[in-house]
Amino acid sequence: MSTTERKFSDLIEWDGNPRPAASFEERSEMRASLAHTGQIMPLIAREVGDKTEVVAGRNRMRSIAELIEDGRWDPDKPILVHVRDMDDAQALEVATSENINIPMHPMHQYEAFSRMVEMGKDPLEIANTYGVSERVVERRLSFAKLDERARDLVKRNERDLDWASAMTIASAKEQDAIIQEIETDPRRFRSAHEIRSRLQDDLVPMSHAMFDAATVAADTVRRDLFDENDESYMHRKDFMPLQDKALADAVAKAKADGWSDVQVMTDKEFDIYKYVDGVNDKSKAMVIFVRHSSGEIVTYEGMSLRYEERISTIAKDDEDAAADIFGDSDSIDDELQAKVLEESDEDRYIEGPKTSRHLDKERAAIIQKMIIEDPKAAMAVTIAGLVGGSAARPLEGKTFGDLTDLDSDSLARRAIEEKARLSYDIMSKAGIDPMSDYPRLLSGLYGLSEGDLMIIYQSELARRVTTDIKRMKDLYETLLDVTDTTVADHWTLDRTFLSTLSVKSIHGLAGDILPPRLTGKLGRSKSDAVETLAEIAVDAREEGGRLATDERRAFTSWAPKGLGSEQYEGIASALDGDFLSDEEDDDGAAIFGDGDGMSEAA
Repeated sequence: MSTTERKFSDLIEWDGNPRPAASFEERSEMRASLAHTGQIMPLIAREVGDKTEVVAGRNRMRSIAELIEDGRWDPDKPILVHVRDMDDAQALEVATSENINIPMHPMHQYEAFSRMVEMGKDPLEIANTYGVSERVVERRLSFAKLDERARDLVKRNERDLDWASAMTIASAKEQDAIIQEIETDPRRFRSAHEIRSRLQDDLVPMSHAMFDAATVAADTVRRDLFDENDESYMHRKDFMPLQDKALADAVAKAKADGWSDVQVMTDKEFDIYKYVDGVNDKSKAMVIFVRHSSGEIVTYEGMSLRYEERISTIAKDDEDAAADIFGDSDSIDDELQAKVLEESDEDRYIEGPKTSRHLDKERAAIIQKMIIEDPKAAMAVTIAGLVGGSAARPLEGKTFGDLTDLDSDSLARRAIEEKARLSYDIMSKAGIDPMSDYPRLLSGLYGLSEGDLMIIYQSELARRVTTDIKRMKDLYETLLDVTDTTVADHWTLDRTFLSTLSVKSIHGLAGDILPPRLTGKLGRSKSDAVETLAEIAVDAREEGGRLATDERRAFTSWAPKGLGSEQYEGIASALDGDFLSDEEDDDGAAIFGDGDGMSEAA
């Protein structure tokens, strides 16, 4: 290597530099510095024929050319150049190494690393060259999986690196579908979360596998190099047969181990509230395998149905028998609500009896959520029930058995189930058997820390908040007030709530809370309308791109009348006037009960 001087006319640019040159505006300070101070750092070049090819220092070279054009630099002024003997691979290393202290766009790093691989270097050699980890090089090289249009979006800063990382998990066909949707609507798929959400229906994380992942053919597994836990995925069609076989083996083993019962349930069927857990006597307990739509299977050992739930099951059987004889009240509700809505040609949002009953359960679940999230609230509710004659008394109530009637995405349900699982884990790890004799149970609980005991206490107290608890309305509104929260903190639109509404009500609701550009996308059928509105709700909750900030704020702050202070305001206002005849009104009261009576029950 030698340092020498060259005239500007002797210099040419090397066209192999992967990093794009700075813009004319971005080089303004460099031009000013060169004009004032002169050249300080030499260019790095190699000899090519009768010319000197500049490998590193392109921006300085272009700045000098612009100064010559402006008459601020003598074209014959000597320029300092380090001349080296370099092949293309070495030139590429030099050109990219000069950018170590200047951030280089990841896509340009990918292009540089890819060319080095083509020149025969392995990831470890490239990593050593630049002083980075081999994992960083592997991550950059993984962008080779990206559709060229996806790489261009990232280069233009229209999508970020996290988005590109998520896209590397998608197949070429999946990427093409996503890019086409973006080209149709640039607001689509802006974040990595949206990409992963799109793929999650088809891909299952290997961390969910009950089978040995090492036995799976390598070409069926997609590795996520950008996940901190090095997560990998399988396509659902390949994953589920293996998972089903592993589940069948686990069920057979549990039966052979002597458990009294072994059941497989879906996450919608399983309600942890209905069981006592941690039962050690296998002859009195069961094993439950809970299948989640994500492909995960969660195992619960030592479960026993609560006494009150056994009684409730008998009552439910009687209720079903009565429905067979006298008819299903839900169908009567639907007919009544449909009759109300027939009187108007315009979409109207109305909460019918079925919706009101569902919101009773939502309201009880929200109370539970507030109790399990705030220890002070749990203590205050209990003490008020012990000392106050006008207080709600959850400890006198039966346990809550309506979780499975709530949507699996319900904020309240998810919070309740998380606390219930935590309570289960605490008792299991401490070896506390709820079916043991009272002295042993009490001693075991007393041996827990105050924090763990409070978690169990909150969970058990919350179980007693049911739809028929006296003064539930006062308890609900007061807890919202003292915890300084709103309904929007505990509830969000979901498919189960929407399915209780008529098509007209759904469209009426959409007209109230959605911008006009989205109301026309609901579709005519009820299932389409429910699905579309529910997807918009998920997007809004996760701060996606379908709603602007002010639109999202308005959407997420909305709550049904049934979760406000006037629970039956919607259907009551709809039934006022001439919608129903006197005879039909009397029939409605006979079916649903007197409105004042319902308010008292609430």
